[in-house]
Amino acid sequence: MKKSYWIMKTPGSTTEWIKMNGKQFYEFINSPLGSGRHFVDLGTCKIECSLEQYLDWKREQNHSSYLYAFEDAVAVLSLDYWVEFINDDVEVFLCDTIADPSHNTEADALNGIYLQQLAVAVKSLQGGERRLIEDLFLSDERKTEQEIATLYGVSKQYINKQKKKILEKLKMLVVKSKKGKQ
Repeated sequence: MKKSYWIMKTPGSTTEWIKMNGKQFYEFINSPLGSGRHFVDLGTCKIECSLEQYLDWKREQNHSSYLYAFEDAVAVLSLDYWVEFINDDVEVFLCDTIADPSHNTEADALNGIYLQQLAVAVKSLQGGERRLIEDLFLSDERKTEQEIATLYGVSKQYINKQKKKILEKLKMLVVKSKKGKQ
């Protein structure tokens, strides 16, 4: 999937966006218009944001990188052990455990939030768009692009183009939702 670049039509305004390809974006950021503007890299797209949003994103990236660097360096030692003690003739049994350092609870929580935002975004899709996403990704009996193309009597390339368009739309809805909650 090609990377897309989104800039604000008017700096500071999140109501109108301009989509660019890589070459256009490179020329833009190296021009006087691109000076002092900030962008967040979301993997398949880069989107313009405010300085404080960029600094928050950068802090999260640095924190994740820091945690990731130490993930493999820690050996997991399980201390699941039943502890028994008697206090005033009452026996108490406890299970003593230590957190698993290979499990990133923070990342799991963020993924849960993103999944909720994605579910809301999917619900906002039009009927045909939603049906295509459900058939491709959400159904118990997922279909291939070729199966869907045959079913509707269109080309596989058309289905692929529609899928990419809808996924970009979902991405923008999730980013918009994320920005609205900040």
